[in-house]
Amino acid sequence: MKIKEKITKNKKIQKLNEYKNQIQTIWDNPKQHAIIMLSIWFIIILILSLIVRIKDTTTPNEPIKVEPSNQEPTNNAIKEQLQNISTYEANITINSIEQLTITQSTNGQLINQNTEAYFYDNALYTINNNELTPTENTLINDINYFNTSNIYNLIKDTQEEYITIYKDNSYNIKYNIKINEFWLKYKNETINTEESIGITITGTNQINTIEIDLTNLQNINNYYINKITINLTNINNIEKINLNNQPQEKE
Repeated sequence: MKIKEKITKNKKIQKLNEYKNQIQTIWDNPKQHAIIMLSIWFIIILILSLIVRIKDTTTPNEPIKVEPSNQEPTNNAIKEQLQNISTYEANITINSIEQLTITQSTNGQLINQNTEAYFYDNALYTINNNELTPTENTLINDINYFNTSNIYNLIKDTQEEYITIYKDNSYNIKYNIKINEFWLKYKNETINTEESIGITITGTNQINTIEIDLTNLQNINNYYINKITINLTNINNIEKINLNNQPQEKE
């Protein structure tokens, strides 16, 4: 039994030596040696390429800051998105506290503030027990100015301060509007200042959020609103608002 094991062992050693000699012969051949080295380098490069590709696909979105002059087409495309909005639902936050929801349709606006419901169509009405009554609400009247149409008119001739573009094609674009120009359109009054308000728009293939920073305006004339955030949904997907009664004056 021991003799048989010894013979088997010797055969394995002999085969290993044969393999070793064959490899050595191939390695000593310049042509075959070059082929082996090229194959090894190819495998290494292939592995490194796979590692880089995997790392690239798992890296989170990284913003790329670009100069305004290089982003004119993107700037124009975003303005066009804003200009083409006709109907929408908006969740609006004022001063990070007060909240309104507005449904903008082709025949007016349905507005909800806390537990109160309003309808706006050239004038503001409260909705109570299916009756519409003319009313006044300073906050709603002021916020109502910041619809997508008026925001477009504010930025349409303005060059952006910057655009941040992300790898998933989402964007963040910032505009600065002179306070004296804004206040003249907003309140038809003049303010003598060189300060600006900021309008920041974020989105992808459509606009998601518009943020209006009025901090400089508040610092100048103690305006009661310093920040408005508008989150848009159902863009151009609302037909109309059906009311049981049409707006009518009090008797």
